[in-house]
Amino acid sequence: MEVSLKPVERLIRKTLNKVVKSGDRGERWTRSEWTKHVKEAIFKIGRKKYVITTHGLGDRTEPQWLFDMAWSVECGPKSAYLQRLVLIAEFEWNRKAVDLDWDFQKLMVGRADYRLFVFDQKSKEDVSIFIDRFVKQISMYQGTQEGDRYLFAGSSTDSNNFMVKAFSVKR
Repeated sequence: MEVSLKPVERLIRKTLNKVVKSGDRGERWTRSEWTKHVKEAIFKIGRKKYVITTHGLGDRTEPQWLFDMAWSVECGPKSAYLQRLVLIAEFEWNRKAVDLDWDFQKLMVGRADYRLFVFDQKSKEDVSIFIDRFVKQISMYQGTQEGDRYLFAGSSTDSNNFMVKAFSVKR
């Protein structure tokens, strides 16, 4: 069910909307540039508290692992043991359903406090349609557990911000 945003989710929304306002809805930035700017913004939120894995941000992060980005808490000798995934994220700028589903479904099988899916569509209406599509997939997936939390951030060419919605599974 759609739920209120938690503080970290509100910060993610605010940060993503700053990225949109600094960009030009794809006219000047390529997809890879959009990805880099969005990753940089999400990285800055988690960098002081978590180990961050991603690609494309130089030596400030650990190498990408399973997801486009992950925030983790590690422990043990040389912090070599994964204790908890706080956030896992996928970023998909291709608007085709098959590509969006492919990346989104990675989040469904991941175990983390927050699952962030950042994507783009032509209109706000299309963003809403895809969010409904993802929620339906969550409800059909047998591995879904009560309390699983998703944050959808969809941008559209007819808007100068991200539509951000949180969803938490209630059984």
